[in-house]
This record gives sequence, C-alpha cells and structure tokens, in this order.
Amino acid sequence: MYRTGEPARSSGRPEPTKAQFADESATPAHHVSSGDVEPTDRDGWPADWSLRPIGQALGMYILADDGESLYIIDQHAAHERVLYEDFSRKLRERGVFAMPLLAPLELTLSPVAFARAMAVQQELADMGLTYEPFGAQQIVIRAVPDIWQGLDVERLAVDVFDDLQALKGDSVIEQMRLCVATRACKAAVKANWTLSPPEMEALCRSLVKCQDPFHCPHGRPIFVRMTNGELERAFRRIV
Repeated sequence: MYRTGEPARSSGRPEPTKAQFADESATPAHHVSSGDVEPTDRDGWPADWSLRPIGQALGMYILADDGESLYIIDQHAAHERVLYEDFSRKLRERGVFAMPLLAPLELTLSPVAFARAMAVQQELADMGLTYEPFGAQQIVIRAVPDIWQGLDVERLAVDVFDDLQALKGDSVIEQMRLCVATRACKAAVKANWTLSPPEMEALCRSLVKCQDPFHCPHGRPIFVRMTNGELERAFRRIV
C-alpha cells in the first residue's frame, strides 16, 4: 500500500533503454528563427516541412536541417510532445484503453486528493485510469492507461493522484489529460541517451507532424533554429 507523497516501490521492470517513436498523427508546419517571435501555431508553415537529422550533439540535442535552416532539437522535449499529442489523439478517438492490473494497487490519499479523486472518477476512467473507494481515504486501482505499459505504473499512479490536489480552475479536465499524458513522458528519451540514425529520423518525422512542434507539453521550446542567412552572417560570408 502506498501513500501519496511517499516514494513508491520499484515495479521491478526496468525503464526503457531505447525510445520507440510512433510516426503518427497530425497537421501541417512553419519556420522558427532565433530572431522570430516564438510561434504558437502552425499557420504559415509549409505543409511539406520535413527535417533531415544530421547527428546528435552533447547527448541531448539532434542537429537537423530542412534545406534552408539548421535546427538544434531538444530530444527529450521533442519526444514528450510526440507522446502527448499521440495520447490526446487517442483520447479524442476513444483509442485509449484501460489496461487491467494483475494485482490491484491500493493507495492512501490525503483528504483533499481523495475528495478530488472521487469527484473526477468518471473522467479519469475515460482516460483509462479506473479505481474505486476502498476505505476512508483509500482507493484501489484496477486498471491504468495502456500508454503506461512497460512503465512503473505504481509510481505514475502516485504522481497523478498527488497532482490532483493542485488542479483548479475551469480547465480541470484538460489539466488531468496533461497530467496523465505527461506522466507517461517518463518514457521519453532522456539526456545522454545515444540515438541511432533511424531513431533520430523517426523522431523528426513524428515531430513535424505535431500540431505544436514548437513547445513541449510544459511550454518549453523544442528547438532553436538558425537560418542560412544567419549562419552566413555569423561566419562573415555576408554583411
């Protein structure tokens, strides 16, 4: 049994050593230059935008170009965005499934978290996280979102119910979606993970199809772009 706010036992399953990149979903694209206002949507970006990975730098960044500009891509932030949009798309299409646990998980919550958990029980069930009350401040979790498969579901569940205490305002459902999805970003590639050329290519293909390829789910920028003109000025090839 676990209390939220306390470390959970390891599930015994190792964290993934290589990321799997789903080349799925979504919309068109545009150009971010180091001097541009940071974009918030894809209006004006070419529909056929593509990135060609050149290599990996410092164990954290993918270097890529699109024929006009050089991109330095934060590989963790990029994969977080791909995972989040894939999960959100599955939610819209009712493609997220509850994965039954072989051994139900019991959690003891704070009074605030327990009350909130009961208030949003159906909403979380729609996201694949199903549970029921089991005592005064306890719940028993019967199933988790299938996108958590292979991860430490005990730790993820504890984190989600800890986060419930902080949710407020009118966008609680969207906040819960972000919470459930970004907790799965523990699967996203980390810094100092060496990526093979096919993995970098798959991540770049998935990123350019995202509705927002510019920001991770937490709002951080995913890449820095330098145009050919900026590079030429930096090397004093042009004035």
